[in-house]
Amino acid sequence: MFGEYKAGRPPPPSGLGYQFVALRQLMDDLGFVSLAVPSAEADDVLASLAVQTAARLVDCGGAVWIVTGDKDMMQVVSDERNIALYHPSKPEWITETEVMDKFGVTPELVPHVQAITGDAVDNIVGVQGVGPKTASALIAKHGPVPELLAALAAPGVKHTKRSLAIVDAGDRITANLGLTTLTTDLPDLPDVFDSNAPRTKADLLQHPAFVAFCEDHGFASLLRASRAAAVQGTTTEPPAPAPMTKLETANTLAAYLESADGAISIVPYTAGSGQLIGFGLATVDGPPAFAQLADGAATVVARYLMARPSGAPPLVAFCATSLLTQLDQTSPDALARIAPTAFDDVSLMFYTVTHCASAKTKRRELADVALARLAVSIPREPRSADDAALHAATLAALHADLGDAIADPSRERLAHLYATVDKPALLPLVAMQTRGIQVDAAAVAALLASLQDRVDAAKDAVVAAAELPADAAAELSLESYQQVANLVYNVAGLPKLHANASSVSRPVLRRLSEETGSPLPQLICDYRAAAATVSLAQLAADSAIDATGLLHLQRASLVSCPDGHIDYDPAVLVGALDTLAADVVVGDYGVAPLASAEQAKLVADARSRGYVETTTGRRIECSMHSNGAELASLAARSVAADIGKAALASIWKTSALPALAIVSQASIPAAHIVVAANDNSAQLLDKTVRSGVAARLGVDLVP
Repeated sequence: MFGEYKAGRPPPPSGLGYQFVALRQLMDDLGFVSLAVPSAEADDVLASLAVQTAARLVDCGGAVWIVTGDKDMMQVVSDERNIALYHPSKPEWITETEVMDKFGVTPELVPHVQAITGDAVDNIVGVQGVGPKTASALIAKHGPVPELLAALAAPGVKHTKRSLAIVDAGDRITANLGLTTLTTDLPDLPDVFDSNAPRTKADLLQHPAFVAFCEDHGFASLLRASRAAAVQGTTTEPPAPAPMTKLETANTLAAYLESADGAISIVPYTAGSGQLIGFGLATVDGPPAFAQLADGAATVVARYLMARPSGAPPLVAFCATSLLTQLDQTSPDALARIAPTAFDDVSLMFYTVTHCASAKTKRRELADVALARLAVSIPREPRSADDAALHAATLAALHADLGDAIADPSRERLAHLYATVDKPALLPLVAMQTRGIQVDAAAVAALLASLQDRVDAAKDAVVAAAELPADAAAELSLESYQQVANLVYNVAGLPKLHANASSVSRPVLRRLSEETGSPLPQLICDYRAAAATVSLAQLAADSAIDATGLLHLQRASLVSCPDGHIDYDPAVLVGALDTLAADVVVGDYGVAPLASAEQAKLVADARSRGYVETTTGRRIECSMHSNGAELASLAARSVAADIGKAALASIWKTSALPALAIVSQASIPAAHIVVAANDNSAQLLDKTVRSGVAARLGVDLVP
């Protein structure tokens, strides 16, 4: 019916047909179920299979994960039905949140947006001049395509050029919708999970059909991997989980905790409401259990942690900050009495084993780590007491696995950092979040006023250097990339360093000042630094200080740079932190600058040069746009520890900028810790912070 559909794709390679036949035969020999439905595309089969399988798994709380990078499958994603995508090459999880971020609409409306914009890959022609943002906004406002077309065709509608184009292309959009919408109700699909196919990588490598296939096609590396797996032994299916034990009273919970042999894993259960209901519990060898909060479970757990002697097996959480926060709400003295040795944080352990994995990872939940380390699939969030117990049992297995990995002698230094810095830092961090720092609000206001005076003076200096008339000066916005470029290259007439390059980044402006002798570029840098300092303190004052004068450091960052084109001077920001710490903090927890101006200058100079030079003379290349975390990552991989000190500044250009650093009073004397904008304990202590703390404590980060 639609002859142009996918007509733009190039012809397949000549040998692809044989490969399809050979792979299908291999899948059959391995026992995998192959699906081919007449008159249906593979996407439709996959979508139908996902939706129908999710419906069958509702009662048992199972999850459906579609492993694909195809954006067309995003329309099938559903948090309610527990269907998510896993993009294997990035890797990242895609839930309704990520779909909304990409398309601006809920998953079921994605094909309606695509019907308007078209799809070049599938040769679906969209409405000319209407991009994804406009299409998403219209669909979000009016609803699906039929309702949108009806709304735009209504009498009296005032049309724009784009809306008129959509009305004129109504028939084509309707036809496109039939192409972009996946079928989810194909009948008579078999149960693809009822098979004897290998379930693990080791089983696959040792399967006779797979070995024969590799021998026939000369896959030498896979054959070597197969022989290695045979030496290690064939894996077996995990045993069925033991029945869950219900701990119905505080006494039975206390008895469970005291009698457990080894580390106990604990998973808070909130049923998605945010209100704590109970805990899932498990050990490596024993049956999982569940304890109701109504029976005093949180108080018992807090007392258990507070009483743990040094050397006793720890209580294991995936994200200890969440657990400690909940216990602090139940027992106000818990944080002061819990020793760092009393608990383990599996997310931090995973972070250590993977050598400080990228802080840009979007999702790192228990389900992700379990899949990566154990090849075990569990629901992303516990939706019942049984799920909470299952999560606890999985967490116990993960703790044992990561404990063995950390014990590897090659990770001795990172393991020391985990035990002496990462874990102890969690206790003061939670205290800062839940109780806050007592500050002098009047001092903050005075600081803001003085900083604003600096900004006004810096702008006046720019106006004077550019010799702008009063009316032009009043309209000048130095936060605008376009206005700054116009001021530098057109009004002031400074030369472009590269043909057709009108960059106004800090390195370019500094170089312009040096080569031309004009003070204007450096004055613009000074203004930006002053403006960044004001926004830093202003956001802290506006959003973090409550009516009683307590500054609450939440996981959300206190400031973000507003313009990705602008690179602020780290030295001035660090000076602002120093001023804020010295003038306004009056509480029990001391607040200290994250780095000295000298250290911040090292980071700034490294960006300008494009490399970091160590004390041993080694140069490590870095982009002039490298952020503090990237420089710290370079430090962690370098032989010389001095780069880590340079990265102490922890200044980000386009991502979150932590505003304050704290000094732990007891657990880590004189160590500088920062509250960053991340989703779990591992990322709370990001690479930059770990490098800085390690340098202060004399801990070598080099694995």
